[in-house]
Amino acid sequence: MKKTFMIMLFGICQFIITNQVFSQYECLQYGHSRIFFNTGKEVVAEWVYPESVTNPVKFGQMIQGFVRRMIMAGEYAGCIQEIEYNGGVIVDGTYESVKPDGTVCYSEEYSGGYINGIRKVFYPSGGLKSKAEYKGSVPEGRAESYDEEGRLLEIANYRAGKRNGPSTYFSYDRFREKTEIKCIYEGGIVNGEFEIYNAKGSMIFKGKYENGSPAGEFSVFLP
Repeated sequence: MKKTFMIMLFGICQFIITNQVFSQYECLQYGHSRIFFNTGKEVVAEWVYPESVTNPVKFGQMIQGFVRRMIMAGEYAGCIQEIEYNGGVIVDGTYESVKPDGTVCYSEEYSGGYINGIRKVFYPSGGLKSKAEYKGSVPEGRAESYDEEGRLLEIANYRAGKRNGPSTYFSYDRFREKTEIKCIYEGGIVNGEFEIYNAKGSMIFKGKYENGSPAGEFSVFLP
């Protein structure tokens, strides 16, 4: 079996699979490579993602059955996600990643082996942090984010994993009054009109961006 190892360690996760052939897998992620080991520390499978998080090149044994993944590093360290595989492909369904105390870290809707639907991320308190539409395991469509008090912070639109179209940002002062910023993205870059509104909904700033940089004149409006 071909073995490819990247130099940079991206993360470590552990898999426990409930069937009669293999009782446990360990998975090491090196950059774009995900390597599976059995209980004897032998490499039994390798998935290589040459360009993106989709369509990996798979070597070795087929992953089959229920897999219990424990995230060992990063923002979601300690979270556990149980996923069912059939023929090396994730079975359709909604899968939650939870902490040992039952707190949900995030949830993902899968179909056709990829995240196709809504992905939600939660604060440690249990409040919703963000939700976004996905297609083929990359953002596609509307995305929203919230602060820990449940207030809306951002509304964005994505196409093929990049911001595209109108985006709106919200900020709140110590008096809980809201400021609203509106802009337009093209291919992940701010490109078009840029506007700021105060808590009363009145425009206080207007300008324009071209390829991510301010362009032309801008206007400031006094209250």
